[in-house]
Amino acid sequence: MNKIAYSTQGLIHVMDLDNNKTQTYNQGKGMWNPSWSPDGSHIVYGWGVVNLLDTQSGQITELAPGAAFPAFHPDGSTVMYNISGQGLFAHHLPSNKITQILKNDLQPFQATWHPNGDLIAFVGQAGDDRAIFTLDLACLDDGSCDEAPVRVVKNGRFNHAPAWSPDGSMLAFERMDFATGKWGVMVINADGTDERQISPAGVSDHHPTWSADGKRLVIERETDQPGLRANLFLINLKGETIRQLTTNGGTEPEWWSN
Repeated sequence: MNKIAYSTQGLIHVMDLDNNKTQTYNQGKGMWNPSWSPDGSHIVYGWGVVNLLDTQSGQITELAPGAAFPAFHPDGSTVMYNISGQGLFAHHLPSNKITQILKNDLQPFQATWHPNGDLIAFVGQAGDDRAIFTLDLACLDDGSCDEAPVRVVKNGRFNHAPAWSPDGSMLAFERMDFATGKWGVMVINADGTDERQISPAGVSDHHPTWSADGKRLVIERETDQPGLRANLFLINLKGETIRQLTTNGGTEPEWWSN
């Protein structure tokens, strides 16, 4: 089973790639930045407040006012999010315990878990640039996390939306090309080597999310359709379009497979 959660106009939609049916959740407002629980039973989302959506009942539970860019841990126990001006936090759902991972020195946001749950990637400020960093969470044991981030993406001015490949060997992300004004999806090895753009020339692509086999990505591609920001496309790692997934808009896709 393959499903894509995505946002349009503050609502969350779930597309089943196997039968092309889409379900819309309109129970809340500001339903941006969806992230699946590992079992597909819940979606955490939010901008300004992080909420938990039960995909079966539609019930919404507020988790964190003032928070944004939530991401589920691979074991489903914890949600990570940033709070503007404060830093990056891990919210353990069974105990409701909240642990600060990073202070706000790097202004961390858009954090995402490595598939093994022991490492994260996030966007941080590096001078006037936004770069992609990784952090080994063993730093929580001795309180050294604020000194431990490693900058893995060293090129470009604005790098956003990191996403780990399913085996944890690569990161996909988006970058703005100031020469063209276009955004492109990039991939890089987790150690910072072999960076390359996979978006074709002439388009503006954002927010990659990986298939379970690591061979495909769903991305949002800007459109000139009136009233729409972008549509979703399925592409391979050469940047070739396999198929267009939406025609009525779609942003911030998140792939779930079982």
